[in-house]
Amino acid sequence: MFIFNTVTRELVTEEVARSLYPEGSLGLTPEGLEGTVLRILPDPEPLAYDPVFYEQTAIVVDNGDDDVYMKFKNSPALNDIELALRTKEAELNLGCNLTIIQNRFFSDALGSRYWYDADQFDQSSIQGNVLFATVALITGSNDVCPHYCYTDPTEIQPSMKVLMEHTPEQMIQVGKDLRQHVLNNVIRCNNLKAQAKVLSTENDYKALATMRW
Repeated sequence: MFIFNTVTRELVTEEVARSLYPEGSLGLTPEGLEGTVLRILPDPEPLAYDPVFYEQTAIVVDNGDDDVYMKFKNSPALNDIELALRTKEAELNLGCNLTIIQNRFFSDALGSRYWYDADQFDQSSIQGNVLFATVALITGSNDVCPHYCYTDPTEIQPSMKVLMEHTPEQMIQVGKDLRQHVLNNVIRCNNLKAQAKVLSTENDYKALATMRW
């Protein structure tokens, strides 16, 4: 599974596109379109607003209903390997973001392991509770912070979503664990992009294409 770079809509030449996005492979766009690459061909319809005719590449994707043509403009300011690197960096950034928001993180703040959602809504909720908890500690309040989390699954008991009361200290620890969850993925992403940069300087298209999040 790879991710089409439909954010910048930039791609390399048709030859390199075939190595980065093999026909028959499965793909997923940031917009959520999932499908199989049927073929890659030069785009017969250049972008009308371009003052100069730039070479383009169209990827034909079969998403089960209709063939979808996703057009990518090749920037004349960058060479093939630079565009391949930018495409890979965009793929890694998206993979990092999706991992952060789609994967739960764990915290032992409550005395045993619980799991927490980390999508944008839950991150905002945790940040709000951490602020509330910080004020409670400063003012000496005994107020608790209710927040939903998941029990740690066992062999006989699946994970269950529960509303747990957190003391200010416990809520602040959950916030720290969320920060570590985000930081771990950002560090991994930066390391992978550094590796991709090395591969680009070596003009290693094949290794760059096979790099995955």
